[in-house]
Amino acid sequence: MTLEETDGHAIEALYFGDGTAFEEERAGRREIDVVYYPDINEYNGRKTLQAVIRRYKFRGKWHDNEKRCDAGQFPEKRKIYRK
Repeated sequence: MTLEETDGHAIEALYFGDGTAFEEERAGRREIDVVYYPDINEYNGRKTLQAVIRRYKFRGKWHDNEKRCDAGQFPEKRKIYRK
């Protein structure tokens, strides 16, 4: 997915949780709060920056994906918009 901040800056993002549950909860909404850490995606010799989502919230409860993240990473928390 592509995340876009309110200032227009966009970044590719990954979430390693239950994609079906994520899409059902999203229900067409475009605004989401996320906690993520930056990572480098290397594919076919090309390197790009990506955000790995650790937690997200559409409303109310935070959803965690902590078990898939490195303990040494320091996440960023930003309000972003999904394209």
